[in-house]
Amino acid sequence: MNFSPLSLLKEEHTAIYDREDTIDGHKTSVIKVIPLGDASNVILSTLWIDQSVNVIRKIESTTKTGGTFSIELRYDKSLNNYPLPSSMIFTFNVDRMQIPKGLSGDMSSDEKKKDENKSTTGKVYITYSDYKVNKGIPDEIFEKKKK
Repeated sequence: MNFSPLSLLKEEHTAIYDREDTIDGHKTSVIKVIPLGDASNVILSTLWIDQSVNVIRKIESTTKTGGTFSIELRYDKSLNNYPLPSSMIFTFNVDRMQIPKGLSGDMSSDEKKKDENKSTTGKVYITYSDYKVNKGIPDEIFEKKKK
């Protein structure tokens, strides 16, 4: 969950326009971002950027460990002044060997050998609400002072 789209752009990278696509009725530009060098854990990220309001609608990333994750961002129409997401769905692969039996719900004492290479998909749903933007902070704080 500690992923920020901005982190893709902090390191050297190559970005390639791939195609146009539509997500939930929104026309998007699909951009592939490939980090350069060995510092990043991400091999490839694909971003769906809304062409009309310039917000990210979806991200899919593949990591060096072979795991993949995607983030779907939804925006409430009332937040058009501040394009902050109203909800997010984070989908990721979970290797069955990494999940303790108590958390996976597998409490059986059956000795049958399970497919240890099998993975499953996990999802986390996050809803954002009650945004307070610049509440009580004057705009002058964010302006650069002229010398």
